[in-house]
Amino acid sequence: MSLVHHVNQALRANHLFEKGKDYIVKDNSLLNNFIATVLSAIGPSPLKGLVHNAAIQTLGSFDELSISDWQSTLDVNLLAPILISKSLLPQLQASQGSIVHIGSIHS
Repeated sequence: MSLVHHVNQALRANHLFEKGKDYIVKDNSLLNNFIATVLSAIGPSPLKGLVHNAAIQTLGSFDELSISDWQSTLDVNLLAPILISKSLLPQLQASQGSIVHIGSIHS
């Protein structure tokens, strides 16, 4: 079983995939639970890398999209990667790990 699969299973077991697409930026305790679950799932292994590959896209013209639509997009595509990166930065620095952000044509 891959480490990614193991982490995904741990996150699902703690119901962290059921909270909604932008929950991490809305509730600091959920962010802390997310980080603790990831670190527990990888165990004593050093954290060598972090890949941000999650994003949302709300379709519609500029005048059709609500402020809430824009806020959700910014929360998921911008703020969540920043919060997760900052939370895991000590572990990544200790292992001289890397952070990779994957974007799209819409970034």
